[in-house]
Amino acid sequence: MSALTLPLQPKEDTELVVEPWGQTFQLAAGERYVLSWLGSEEQPECLSTPTGLVVFMGTGATFNLQHESGAWIGGSDIPFPSLPPSMSTKEFLSMTGLIHIQPSESDGARREP
Repeated sequence: MSALTLPLQPKEDTELVVEPWGQTFQLAAGERYVLSWLGSEEQPECLSTPTGLVVFMGTGATFNLQHESGAWIGGSDIPFPSLPPSMSTKEFLSMTGLIHIQPSESDGARREP
C-alpha cells in the first residue's frame, strides 16, 4: 500500500487541525508541507475555518506531516476506528463543533425568522 499525499503551501501563517485525532499544527506562510496518509483510499475532507484549515482523514488512516525538506513535524501511527454506519463525516464534524450544518427546508426543519 502506497502513501497518498496532499501538498500544502499556505499564503499566510495557518493553523492546521487533523481530525479525528484533534492534533493541531502551525504552518508558516510561504513554506511547503506534505500531509501523507496510509490505510484509507478516501481523499481527506478539507474545511477552511477562520483560524486555518481542518483536514478530516478517512477511517482506518494514519498520517504524517512533513516539511518539504523532509523534516518530520507530526503525525499518528494509530488508525482511527470507523464511524457508525449511520453517521456521515459532516455529521461527525458537526457533532464535534467543527462545522455547523444549517437545516434545510427540504428536511422538514423550520427556519427561525
